[in-house]
Amino acid sequence: MTKLLIIPRSPENASFEFEGHGYYENFYPAISENFETVVLSTEYEEPERQGSLTYYPCEFEGGKIEGAKNLYHAIDDIEPDVIMTEHEALRTIFAFTVAKMKAIRTVMKVEAVPKSKFKTYFSSILSDKISSVSYAVDSYLPRESTVVRPGTDFPEQIDPKQFSEDKETIGYLGRFHYDKGTDRFIKVAEDLVEEEGLEFKAAGIGDYKREELERLDEEYEDFEFLGKIPTDDIFPYLAGLDAIVVPSRVEGCTRVVVESLYAGTPTLAWAIDPHKEMIENKTLLVESIDEIEQKTTEKAYQTDISWFNHEDYTVENEKKEMTELIEATINEK
Repeated sequence: MTKLLIIPRSPENASFEFEGHGYYENFYPAISENFETVVLSTEYEEPERQGSLTYYPCEFEGGKIEGAKNLYHAIDDIEPDVIMTEHEALRTIFAFTVAKMKAIRTVMKVEAVPKSKFKTYFSSILSDKISSVSYAVDSYLPRESTVVRPGTDFPEQIDPKQFSEDKETIGYLGRFHYDKGTDRFIKVAEDLVEEEGLEFKAAGIGDYKREELERLDEEYEDFEFLGKIPTDDIFPYLAGLDAIVVPSRVEGCTRVVVESLYAGTPTLAWAIDPHKEMIENKTLLVESIDEIEQKTTEKAYQTDISWFNHEDYTVENEKKEMTELIEATINEK
């Protein structure tokens, strides 16, 4: 069986115990059905194996030189047939350079709009194949990529959370981060939380703006800060909302948009290129905080979302298309 080494974007999340928001729980076990898969991780001191999926300890702290040495030794020990990285980075450039020396095939899996032209350029020219999660991401790359949508594990049935019966419930879900636009959601909530007939919920992880979210929770009866919610509660939470705000500044293919639309929840998303690509009903796209507030108070989010087709975003589809890309990389002369 072909041995695939994955250098993850967040090696601190690479573990069998991780419970997050879909990717680490779904993609690694799925792709390991077709390849002997080894994922580098900072969470173990010894290799941990389940079936054909292994998490392999590799420490990246201690400076770039020490991290590069550890990465080289890991590649040397694992002896993969293919190395796949999950974004453009100095780590990717180094890993792909080593791969060229050892005649190992390479795939770069780009999951968000690249931030560094330098790293993107050199990662791209060193890779044999590139996949990107959207055409919006592909447009930032110096070479053409294969678009493979991220896979989500969709439940067959959703039992919505029961929120207020006499108020419109507006929510947020995701990391609390500047790139995710958490501050934009906070501004909307603070401006409208005392409006009659509205309430706000914020769920997610991270420290960015956490104190402000906690303050709003304390000050206003109609603002609830939920923090991290269990993975099994994500779809019920989304299905219970009347609308969700996705005010991201930077994305690749936003998982929350996919999950919300599958749950039947209208999604007010910032009009960045990936959202323009994902959302067919353009009335759900917004370009300012004022516009979010207007659509919220006027209930303008109550619009058709029947056009959404989740089939392109299943774990099975991502596994199939990534398997085809990896096999094409191996077979390419």
